[in-house]
Amino acid sequence: MNDWEQFARTTQDTAKVAGAKPSAWQYLLIKATDNSLEIAVFVLTLIFTYIGLFIFDSTQLEKTNWALHAAELCLGVFLGLLKTNGKNK
Repeated sequence: MNDWEQFARTTQDTAKVAGAKPSAWQYLLIKATDNSLEIAVFVLTLIFTYIGLFIFDSTQLEKTNWALHAAELCLGVFLGLLKTNGKNK
C-alpha cells in the first residue's frame, strides 16, 4: 500500500459490494503493519538509549557503555532499513 489514493480506490471498490467507506484509522493500521520491522527497531533504539542514560548510574559504566552501543547499533539498522525501503518504492 503506497499511498492514501491507492487505499481509497481499493476501499471504494470494496464499498460498492460491502458498503464500507475508507477510514484513516484503517490506513494507519495498514501502514504500521507494513512498517512494523522499522517501528520495532526504532522502539528498541529508544529502549536501549533510555536504559543507557537513565537506568544505570555512574558506577555501572560497563553496562551503560553496552546499552548505548546497542542503541547505536539499532539506530544503524533502523537507518539502513529506511534507506532500503526508499529504494524499493
